[in-house]
Amino acid sequence: MTADFRFVAHAAKGQWAEAHAALDTVTAINAATPEGADGKTALSIAVPALSGEIATRRGDLDAGINHFREAATIEDAGLYFEPPKWYYPIRHSLGAALLKAGQHAEAEKVYREDLRRFPENGWSLLGLAQALRAQAARGGSAAHAACFAIHAVLAGAALLTGHPRGALWILLPGVVMHLYPVLLQRSILLRLQPLLYRADSLPGTGACAREQRKSSPR
Repeated sequence: MTADFRFVAHAAKGQWAEAHAALDTVTAINAATPEGADGKTALSIAVPALSGEIATRRGDLDAGINHFREAATIEDAGLYFEPPKWYYPIRHSLGAALLKAGQHAEAEKVYREDLRRFPENGWSLLGLAQALRAQAARGGSAAHAACFAIHAVLAGAALLTGHPRGALWILLPGVVMHLYPVLLQRSILLRLQPLLYRADSLPGTGACAREQRKSSPR
């Protein structure tokens, strides 16, 4: 996978000609490798994964997401091996591209699925926290709270008119659909806050990066 590492370095530096050359090398090797051969799964994942990396870094997020989904499909179809055939869960890249594209709810699904497959892995925990935080910032919690308030008012009205069972049946869906998701989201964010704080304080990321950009000479 030497070509893959060269590719990542070139793509990170914006050296697109070199990145495409490395991608062409991997594509040619994959085409020449027969099905069932050792390394075929990794090569089959590498082509769409590297294509997604180029597209995402060049700002074509829709194409990047499609490439990463293709790579994830190939990864899922492979037999279980320890260590895995690909050197990291491809959903990390897919989730990051979805976050960058503002598809926070879809990113949440991707990270939850990755955590189901690889419990407690730090990258997906961080990605899940970022997806939940972004959704909360966009008013998801306020919408849930407003809907729950409507359920509570209707349940109170039913109770005052002598229908306690009706009040329960009105209130219960409000708790399940609107109150519980907000409490669960806040609980997850609270538990992941130390991880988010550590990530934000790393050089080149989060608040630390913003401070570095402010203080750097123009």
